[in-house]
Amino acid sequence: MAKPDSDSRASSVSSFLKWIGERDGRRVLYRGLANSAYKLESSLYRRLRLAKPNISQNAFGRALKNLLTVAKREKHHRKDGHALPDLELLSELQHYGAATCLIDFTRNPLVALWFSCQPHHEREKAADGKIVAADTKTEKFGTVEESDKPLNLLLSGDKLWQWTPPKQNHRIVAQQSVFVLGKAVIPEDKTVRSCIVPAECKDGILAELRDFYGISAESLFCDFAGFAREVNGHDKEYREWTANDYFEFGVDNFQAGNYAAAIADYDEAIHLNPNNAAAYYNRGNAKVQLEKHAEAVSDFSQFIRLNPNDAAAYNNRGVVHGRLQKYAEATTD
Repeated sequence: MAKPDSDSRASSVSSFLKWIGERDGRRVLYRGLANSAYKLESSLYRRLRLAKPNISQNAFGRALKNLLTVAKREKHHRKDGHALPDLELLSELQHYGAATCLIDFTRNPLVALWFSCQPHHEREKAADGKIVAADTKTEKFGTVEESDKPLNLLLSGDKLWQWTPPKQNHRIVAQQSVFVLGKAVIPEDKTVRSCIVPAECKDGILAELRDFYGISAESLFCDFAGFAREVNGHDKEYREWTANDYFEFGVDNFQAGNYAAAIADYDEAIHLNPNNAAAYYNRGNAKVQLEKHAEAVSDFSQFIRLNPNDAAAYNNRGVVHGRLQKYAEATTD
């Protein structure tokens, strides 16, 4: 298990960015773990450990060979009219949930932070998370340049190998994926450091990542399988839409010219949060577009009640008063 740096705890995105600023980011790969007790091990190794606690490298290699043999027997290695090299086949298998020798890393530390903030089980949210930073500029790391390199060479010896897969699917691109292989478990040493994410900070960090950095389940699992399984899977906790969600839907609809739909979204945002001033303001602008001027005045007035020093709101209400031929009110605004 990677050793946490002394006092390295990320309670927010900014504190995490400060921690990664202390590393040589050009050669560092990151992995986010939902439970700080988890080890840096491949999913195939975890699967084997369910049946037997002590797994040799030979047993690990044999299980991997059996996986590839069965996959090829079922013709799953054929894609777009040609046979995939073993590494690319493993990447495809891992994409769809198979246990392989590949350990997921990313070049983007904020992606790793997102993964570290997931619940370690959907019903249990109390565990601290952890981000691991692996320095690859040491002699123990090699780089796989061509995906047809024989697996037996990569799994023998003491080296760890980093391999950037071809952009086979949108998820690999979105997650800036890099796979590490060579060992069933990546040993801990001074080149592998980690930062703890306290359990009570996870929700706040996820909100920051979503709202300010555009990192969410929807952006990271941006294919049909990801939408079905990772975003809306049967084992995923259901999350009700919030006032902020409806507000963002309203912005999207307004910008697309769907003003009635935007108004409906802002209605929901205001229902859930009656003090959402921006929703009143935006709903007023949408009503202006539909020439519902009296209703727009009411919305601008609600906004001004919550933000009495906003000049633009008085200006907008004055314009609408003018269209209603209420010139005294327009002049006052």
